[in-house]
Amino acid sequence: MRKLDDLPVPRKRAIDNAAFFPAGADPRAIADSDLYDSLMDEFPSWLVTARAAGILS
Repeated sequence: MRKLDDLPVPRKRAIDNAAFFPAGADPRAIADSDLYDSLMDEFPSWLVTARAAGILS
């Protein structure tokens, strides 16, 4: 995932559509709320960018 997060935009992808966060040695130890927050961290800005690029309507 780290490599996907670093792919150049727009040469390799139209918009930034991947994110990476370190889950640590035992990802199951992450609290559900922290996991959700990490997974959704970039979604609001992605949504705006995807709409502006015509990927979503």
